[in-house]
Amino acid sequence: MQHPYGFIFIGGGLSSTLAAYTWLQLGYDKPILIIEQNDHLCGNHTWSFNQTDILIPAWNTLYPLIDASWKEYQVKFPKIERTVSIPYHTLFSNSLSAKIQFYANKNPLLHILTGQKATILQRGSIQSNPVIITQDKKEYSAEWIIQSTGQNTIDSDTAYQKFVGIEVSLKSDANLSNPIVMDATVPQKDGFRFMYILPFTPTNLLIEDTYYSLNSKLDVPTIITEIKNYAQNKNWQINTIDRQEKGVLPIPLSQKKPAPITDKVLPLGMHANLFHVTTGYSLATNYNFIWQIYPHLKDKHLHILWHKKLLEFYQSMRFYRVMNHFLFIAGKTNKRYRFLEVFYQRQKESEIARFYAGTNTLQDKIRIFSGKAPFKPSIYLLQSLLGRRKET
Repeated sequence: MQHPYGFIFIGGGLSSTLAAYTWLQLGYDKPILIIEQNDHLCGNHTWSFNQTDILIPAWNTLYPLIDASWKEYQVKFPKIERTVSIPYHTLFSNSLSAKIQFYANKNPLLHILTGQKATILQRGSIQSNPVIITQDKKEYSAEWIIQSTGQNTIDSDTAYQKFVGIEVSLKSDANLSNPIVMDATVPQKDGFRFMYILPFTPTNLLIEDTYYSLNSKLDVPTIITEIKNYAQNKNWQINTIDRQEKGVLPIPLSQKKPAPITDKVLPLGMHANLFHVTTGYSLATNYNFIWQIYPHLKDKHLHILWHKKLLEFYQSMRFYRVMNHFLFIAGKTNKRYRFLEVFYQRQKESEIARFYAGTNTLQDKIRIFSGKAPFKPSIYLLQSLLGRRKET
């Protein structure tokens, strides 16, 4: 058996790499092992966040990992266009993978094993360490195992945020200096739909076609055609498609509480449902969790503290699960954009910042649902809000 580690991460995605890097940066002094079944870390993703999503003390350790930044961004709806003066940042998965590998080469406490699938042999207890085995039959032990492979079960009452994106090189300047995080002026179908555009350079854009839908079907070729048509309507002439990404994220309309952790296997990332349940953003929620749990890493009751933090996050998302009923159920399909259109008409920038951070105050929440309703509630929405879909 390989020598014991402080932590072994099963899965080398966003949350695992951020946690290992950040904890070692902050002074954690025991070896950490990341095991990833693919041949590289972090997959094929683009992660973005509002600067106000991140806890202020955590900013300095995250900043070196950022690949692109803007001072503000735009949203567009049929009746309103607005510039939101909140700094917006992006990380590229291939860049994060390279930075973590480079860091591991300099820091002997960080070990990375790729191309190996890991299976848990022993889940451990207060008296014993957990053990995993890789597909090449090597066993590794640690004080704690952190599992961050894929999404945990939410509930049967689930909708979806799904998207296809292409990173393109244009033949000429797009004349776009800031991101458009929502362009809902596009034809509405399959639920609430919007385009998402990140301008990395004047001629290099990421264009994503995003749907808040009640089904998980994703017709990639058709959606890519839609993106090309959108670019053509903007007079953006695509020279090459340099990269493609896609995703289907289950979005909860109701959700079970995190189960108590009774062994030494801890969930993180999507496996712990650590994402904003309305926006789908996950980087900030995970990074804040990673930062807050750091002072307790050597506590023998870490699993209890870990569960307590997950439960606090679950409770903080309750209001946003209610909001999801308006995005997915209220109103006709071609009118569901109206909820966020009215939101951006009414809310102050400070309230928008707290919405993305998942920290809206009671006063904010009252303002979001006050005034004239954006559409007449459907019978399905009323049934849902009156308790037909109860949380447990």
